Amino acid sequence: MKYPHLYKDWHDYDLLYQFPQIERIQLWKKLRVEDEERAWLFIEEHYLDKYSKFVKIDLDYSSTGIWENPFPSNRADININPTSLGLPEEVCKDLEEWQDYFDLHSRPWDADESCDYEKLDKWGLIIAKKVKLFTQPNVYVEYHPFRELAIIRNEVVELDVPEFLKILTNF
Repeated sequence: MKYPHLYKDWHDYDLLYQFPQIERIQLWKKLRVEDEERAWLFIEEHYLDKYSKFVKIDLDYSSTGIWENPFPSNRADININPTSLGLPEEVCKDLEEWQDYFDLHSRPWDADESCDYEKLDKWGLIIAKKVKLFTQPNVYVEYHPFRELAIIRNEVVELDVPEFLKILTNF
């Protein structure tokens, strides 16, 4: 194992930690204890050894909509400024508009909530694909957990969860 400190972080947060209001990533729900290290070694080989930065496009109140994580994950670790990735002004503006819509309309605690979550999800994926177009090749970008955005034949596509992890986790 090359990154034992990150393994501990992944294990303690993604596998064990259950924040009451947020459901843990579905992928790990059926991962058996005896397969945890195998899953992590796959993450090391296919992600940590390949990428220098992990970016997740995700909403949270009063955020920028873009986060840096230590590995592919459903967590939102460090909220970053989109310009730190060298994104053009147009993409930064798209992120800001998407985030503003969420901040203004998402009030699940309020009876008169006006957020269209389906629209928000589709809009977010479009923006995430734009982000991928302008990031360096050594930057991993995701919108949905463990569904890497990749450029294939000059088009950004959202890849499926890797088959090895789906088999290992009965996903």
